[in-house]
Amino acid sequence: MNSPDRAGPARTRVRWDELDLLRGVAGVLMVVNHTGYKWLNAEQLADPVVSALVFAGSCAPVVFFATSGVGHGLGSGSTRAPDRLGLLRKVAILLAADALLWLSPSQWYGLDFLGFIGLSMLALDPLRHARHPLRWATGGIVLVTILRFGVGEAVKGWPPTPTNVALRIILGIDPVDGVSYPVLPWIAYGLTGFVVGAVAKDARAWIDRRFAWVLAGLAVAVMANVAATRVLVATGRAIHRWGYVSLAFYFVGFASIAAAIAVALIAARWGGGRTRRLLDLPGLASLALVPLHYVVLAIVAAVLPLAALDRYGWLAATLVTLAVSFGGARAVQTAATRAVAARRAWFGPALLGAVAAAFVAKMVSAAAASPEFVQLGIVAVGQLLLCVYFALDGARPAKAR
Repeated sequence: MNSPDRAGPARTRVRWDELDLLRGVAGVLMVVNHTGYKWLNAEQLADPVVSALVFAGSCAPVVFFATSGVGHGLGSGSTRAPDRLGLLRKVAILLAADALLWLSPSQWYGLDFLGFIGLSMLALDPLRHARHPLRWATGGIVLVTILRFGVGEAVKGWPPTPTNVALRIILGIDPVDGVSYPVLPWIAYGLTGFVVGAVAKDARAWIDRRFAWVLAGLAVAVMANVAATRVLVATGRAIHRWGYVSLAFYFVGFASIAAAIAVALIAARWGGGRTRRLLDLPGLASLALVPLHYVVLAIVAAVLPLAALDRYGWLAATLVTLAVSFGGARAVQTAATRAVAARRAWFGPALLGAVAAAFVAKMVSAAAASPEFVQLGIVAVGQLLLCVYFALDGARPAKAR
């Protein structure tokens, strides 16, 4: 790929309609996974169909991280001056939303889903302005793989010393309490998405002309990674991703990215307007979906006899949860867009004050051992307010221009 001409006209982010559909696929996977693990017992999860769907849903973070990378890749080659302050504001908002989830009087540090997306932006955003972004992103994937599953595996056999303990944590070998997504190897999925976005922005016509070949290539990628996983499992390797990512799951992640992209492409081309409307999940709505779906999960769990759910009852309840969660997330985006468009001078400070109040309420409720639904409500409100603030922050560059 040729490097961008720095003397030419400014290049802007390319619109790729499949990106919102890809977010929708990730959202569906997340909800399916959580309805399985939060509602069902071991006996219910033993159903092969339920088990397969819930396992597929465990790939939701992979697809979400890749989707974030796709968005950055679509803006690669940009000749606009980097907005570093704007980037730091967005990262801070995501870290604050993440902290609301885990912060308590007994836990003062952590890193979960939203926080990892924020931190990954620090790695992905500079690539948009790099002279050879595809080379850097591809090299990053290779480097992460070597460090985590090459150097990391060698470090496992070294005698324990303070230096080695720190190195094992950095390499993602030893899990850290409160850290769900260590940088290695999770950042590789964001870099993979970046490569996809950087290629897609200049290949729209080519993809349309050779659509069958694109799908065939994605199918080969899925099968190759699944085959690698099966070989590893046959040799006794586990498929594990909680705090510590096994090599077997690492390959599963790449298979899930290829499969999710194929679903998004097929939905965009042949799904029809209704399918696209059901699956479409714009950027801010995808953030709002995170707290909203937890609230819907809790409400459904309170009104349904979960222990009596069979396969079809679980599927029906999951579809209802998806519909309500997606609809609510889109409604939040619409409301946020309208609120930001009003451009009230007091709106930003008022949002920050309300978010600060949510943090105080979360700490007080946690210290008082308040019921779980009370803490869930506080977290959801605080995170949704931060979603609105994210939209307000995103409007600032446009306003400044």
